[in-house]
Parts: sequence; structure tokens; C-alpha cells
Amino acid sequence: MTFNDFTSQVNIDWLELRMTTTLRYGQVFFIALAKAHPRLAEDIRSTHRDPFHQTTVDDHIWEYCSKKWDTTARSI
Repeated sequence: MTFNDFTSQVNIDWLELRMTTTLRYGQVFFIALAKAHPRLAEDIRSTHRDPFHQTTVDDHIWEYCSKKWDTTARSI
């Protein structure tokens, strides 16, 4: 999966879930990241880059994940 695929998947998941769940966008992002790139998800977990408790995902988080996508091993 490429980073662009991941971005698309986050948005598809959000569109499907936002009307039927109480999940926040940050949760949807993080869950999708954990599935697509577990190592990167662990790298940002509980840091200032972790969007799990937010209703949005800041640009700096998207940019960080984009930069690290191909340089970080995907498995733990």
C-alpha cells in the first residue's frame, strides 16, 4: 500500500463511518494507520503526532507520515 492508497482509505473509512459511529476522525486515521503501517503507528502513538483523541488530523501529522512511509519498516 502506498501513502496515497492509505490517504484514500482513511477518507473512505471516514465517509462510511462518520454517520454510523461515534469515532473521531483522528481515531479513524490511527486505526487505518495501525492496519496499513503498524510500525509508523507505534512511532506516533502517545506523542504530539498521535491524532487518536482529536476530531481532525493536523497537516504536520499527514506530512510526517508521508515522509516516514517508505523509510520505516511496515511490520513490528
